[in-house]
Amino acid sequence: MGLLICDGEQDSRGYSSGQATTRGSSNRAASTAARIYSSRAARTAARIYSSRAARTAARIYSSRAASTVTRIYSSRAASTVARIYSSRAASTVARIYSSRAASTVTRIYSSRAARAAARIHSSRAARTAARIYSSSRAARAAARIYSSHTASTVTRIYSSRATSTVARIYSSSRAASTVARIYSSRAASTVARIYSPRAACTAARIYSSRAARAAARIYSSRAASTVARIYSSRAARAAARIYSSSRAASTVARIYSSRAASTVTRIYSSRAASTVTRIAAY
Repeated sequence: MGLLICDGEQDSRGYSSGQATTRGSSNRAASTAARIYSSRAARTAARIYSSRAARTAARIYSSRAASTVTRIYSSRAASTVARIYSSRAASTVARIYSSRAASTVTRIYSSRAARAAARIHSSRAARTAARIYSSSRAARAAARIYSSHTASTVTRIYSSRATSTVARIYSSSRAASTVARIYSSRAASTVARIYSPRAACTAARIYSSRAARAAARIYSSRAASTVARIYSSRAARAAARIYSSSRAASTVARIYSSRAASTVTRIYSSRAASTVTRIAAY
């Protein structure tokens, strides 16, 4: 802007009135401009500073908030992760320990059950074996006792019966031989008296051979059948009545009946033959 210079009255300092007016207006303008510029600068500076301060504060606060949020979230995440991992680790450890405890308990109980089962089975087997052994020993002892009793009883029965039968048959055979001897001697004396000695010898030889064969045949067949029938029937009835359920008794009875029959048949056939021969010799 220009300066307006005009002549006029001067004041006490040597300035004219025009100069004073111009100078005052310029001072006002300068102050106004200064005020405007200062306000603008202040606003600009304030705006700059406020924006800088805002950015700085925002940066500070954002960094603080970020660090706080990061710290909060990191602590939360850490606690969450720690809780998750601790729960997972706890469940894993619990599962491991539960499986180990289950396997240990199963092993302990299986071993105990195995030992108990083995003990039970061993005791049962021992009792069964003892019972079987005692029963088998008792059966063997009973069989031995019964076989010995049966043998002694059958032997006693057969010996007594055979003795009585032999005595009865022997007495009857002695009577028969006595009668035969008497009759043969009488017949021989009669024939010898009637016939010549040669005829007597011939008749005696014929009679002795015929009588021997007939008597041997009769005595052997009768004695064998009678003794076999008596002994087989009596022995069968006695053995069946006394030891009907014992196989040993029937076996012994069968053995003794066959042996007694053959023995008595052999004895009586030989005795009958010798008796008839002896009678014929007279």
